[in-house]
Amino acid sequence: MFYFRNGIKKINPDRRGFTLVEIILVACLTAVIGAALYAAFSQGARLARAAAEAKPFLDLDILYDKMTVDLRNVIPDPPGAFSGNEEVFQFVTLSSEPAGAEMQKKFGEFKRPLLVGYYYDSHEQALVKMRKEYTDVLNADPRKKPDGKVILKHVKNCKFSYYGGRNQRGDRVWRKLWKEKCLPKGVRIVIELDDLKKSRKMDQVIAIQGETCSGASVGPA
Repeated sequence: MFYFRNGIKKINPDRRGFTLVEIILVACLTAVIGAALYAAFSQGARLARAAAEAKPFLDLDILYDKMTVDLRNVIPDPPGAFSGNEEVFQFVTLSSEPAGAEMQKKFGEFKRPLLVGYYYDSHEQALVKMRKEYTDVLNADPRKKPDGKVILKHVKNCKFSYYGGRNQRGDRVWRKLWKEKCLPKGVRIVIELDDLKKSRKMDQVIAIQGETCSGASVGPA
């Protein structure tokens, strides 16, 4: 508050403002806190973006593990149960999952046969797993498709092929269509993921153990 005495303008000593040093200190503290907050939020955003980019590939690793378990437990009987083309393949396998409560009550703990299949849904851009009790397959209408569950999304493209061993010339035989009575020696899965504006291709071969075809028993590719 200002008042005049003898024509001279004076300042009320009871009213005191901020000094230049105090203003500079406050500005410096605000800048330091703002920089720390910006660094924390930007680091959090980078971590969240990195986690989002890595998730499809983590899901893909889990998918390969599950497919490996299914194919390692594949049953060669009945002959011809394994079939496939570039977009779908199915087979009979011993389940590693516990049976339902009703079946456990009747038969106890056991590994039961399941009809398992994988196919690429180009419309939904997803990889789908089919799964059905093999006893239900034998007793039900064969035209009825097993229930499907999406196990991988953002799939731009997916192709399956089947390794039949080596032919008489020693060349590796990969088939786009498998309709032999015996099992292939392996299944090749080529998956192209399209997520977060990025496209990456993954190529994996899963070997099949057990009574597989010999190269001589496989027809021409």
